Amino acid sequence: MPLRASGLSDVRGSPRARTEAASAARGDKDAAQRLGDWFSRGAEGLESNPRRSEAWLRYASALGSGLASKRLVRLYQDQGRVNEAAIYRSRAIEQGEYLEPELSAERK
Repeated sequence: MPLRASGLSDVRGSPRARTEAASAARGDKDAAQRLGDWFSRGAEGLESNPRRSEAWLRYASALGSGLASKRLVRLYQDQGRVNEAAIYRSRAIEQGEYLEPELSAERK
């Protein structure tokens, strides 16, 4: 997944955020997951941006981050996006991530 095409490459913020973005561009799943978390809560000089957070977490998941997949399960469950939650639930399990009981099954 090329970063330029996805719109993820333009990261402004702290030097640490820019360094993590460069690492993520080279395929570092953990750096991509951290950026997703930072955009979620507005850390490291990044403004809180739910769309960018989701995009970074999806990218991290595609790179193999079980933690990013787990975060997406919670996000999609909270938003009632059942199909997407199910996709990332399966992916998180395949990636070896433990899912708490509230994330392990679809919410009714």
